[in-house]
Amino acid sequence: MPGAIRLSAFDPALSYKFAIEIAGITESFFTSCEGLKLEREVVDYKEGGTNNFIYKFPGRMKQENIRLKRGVTFSPALWDWFMTGARTGTAIRKNLSVLVSDPAGIIAQRWDVLSAWPVRYEGPELRADSIEAALELVEFAHHGLTL
Repeated sequence: MPGAIRLSAFDPALSYKFAIEIAGITESFFTSCEGLKLEREVVDYKEGGTNNFIYKFPGRMKQENIRLKRGVTFSPALWDWFMTGARTGTAIRKNLSVLVSDPAGIIAQRWDVLSAWPVRYEGPELRADSIEAALELVEFAHHGLTL
């Protein structure tokens, strides 16, 4: 049937179809999300008398910061969250979720980002000779991901 959407459990989700939940509130106007990465450290152990290989053991998990970009809006909520505790050295932690959907809007994957707090805010690049959208970036440190 022409024009029909084919849905299958084996079709990959498309990268443009995502939404962000911050403390249970859906924020779907972000244009990009980066940093959904976990890495397990490898601990080498060189045993005396074993010269043909090095033992490898699993170490700690490392995660990257989550970076979100969006068009500048009238809402100061992310700025306010970033600035909370700036003078006292404290931060408010919130759980985030990244929801990846299929073309029909059915959630294919949900990444839960635990105990996140903003560590970097970058305002838009403003140029009088450009018609591109003004984008801001907010970067979050966190205590891990769950899928």
